[in-house]
Amino acid sequence: NKNFGVKIFKNPNSLNYNLFNFFFRKNIVNDNEKLLNSYHNLGYLKPDVDSRELANFLSQKIQDPHAKKIENRGNKYSSLYVIDKEMRAKIKDHLNNKFKDIVDALKRYYRSGIAISSIQIRRNHGIEDTSYYSKKERTKQFEYYNMYFHCDYNTMNFFKLFISLQDISVDHGPLTFYSIEDTKKFLSKSNYRDRNFYDELSLENEIKNCGKSGDSLILNTPQCIHRAGIPKLGNHR
Repeated sequence: NKNFGVKIFKNPNSLNYNLFNFFFRKNIVNDNEKLLNSYHNLGYLKPDVDSRELANFLSQKIQDPHAKKIENRGNKYSSLYVIDKEMRAKIKDHLNNKFKDIVDALKRYYRSGIAISSIQIRRNHGIEDTSYYSKKERTKQFEYYNMYFHCDYNTMNFFKLFISLQDISVDHGPLTFYSIEDTKKFLSKSNYRDRNFYDELSLENEIKNCGKSGDSLILNTPQCIHRAGIPKLGNHR
């Protein structure tokens, strides 16, 4: 089940989820939803939504010396911030208003309601020695924040919305991903076996989620292979 998704569907999601996604795309999704043409065909969408005000508010909150965060979750390179009631209310209001048209389109696309399963604010830091990550075979022990290419083990009606809380360049370790079709090409050219075993390479159509604070990305993580980039030492994302 774990490996045959790669062999049969050229997607590192599990076999049963790939089967679900195949029939779901064929029989359930509303692919006539014009607002989501890019999302349906490519697996991602960069919404034309201005989230700068929310990004500035959240950025200031987590820069407060008293901001609560969960550090050293097995490593020193990634932090998870505690979202207080005020932050949660601001996020909820922003999604209900600024993202209303897109969420409504997603409801029509999936022919179902949309539920938020998790909200997280994370910070990833640079690593002193990154030479290990050019190896073909890696171990989970040194994957501090999902830095290995993978697809999320889930069905395609699971997706993630990323909102940047800072300006992001290649030096900040941007989220890196491939479209649905280019995921297949990456698996083939990298001799991909699983997230711990593949040739380290970058294809021409690799996408790095760089941009300004407040930019957003909707990514179908079960269908698009992706990973967290490693910030240049001294930087964070």
